[in-house]
Amino acid sequence: MSAEWKRRCPKCEHQNPPTSSECEKDGEDISDVEPVRVGPADELSHAAEFPRARQGEFLILESLELPEVRLTVRDGEIVGREGDVDPSAVPKSDQIQRKHARFFMKNSNWHVEHLPGSTGTTFTTVDGRRCTERMDAPLQHGSIVSLTYAPFRVRMD
Repeated sequence: MSAEWKRRCPKCEHQNPPTSSECEKDGEDISDVEPVRVGPADELSHAAEFPRARQGEFLILESLELPEVRLTVRDGEIVGREGDVDPSAVPKSDQIQRKHARFFMKNSNWHVEHLPGSTGTTFTTVDGRRCTERMDAPLQHGSIVSLTYAPFRVRMD
């Protein structure tokens, strides 16, 4: 077995993939647990620091109604039932359109753009302000983004 990076659950000691935010075994939040290198001792002596995402490489949309549900969104990805990021685990996801909103970097800052839908009954808000179709809105750490009636907290850590 070669050395690999894992996040060890402090509750049950299960070794999870390094990008997991919750334990696969017991569902415990492990988002603050630093990944460690596990494997044969001779390989661990040359352990390097776990490769981190570059600043701005992705953001997390954390469901306000079900905080254990987090969506990882990368630059340019579309959140929607048929988009790059599937929100089906989120309450009220049936009100999120197939390609609801695009999240992207612009001038080193995250933005969201509401995509036009076929019904015209869906919307996107950022901190309570409605985004008009094809107009982007800047995001900050802690912003509240609602995809129709499904609210998320933006995390950029």
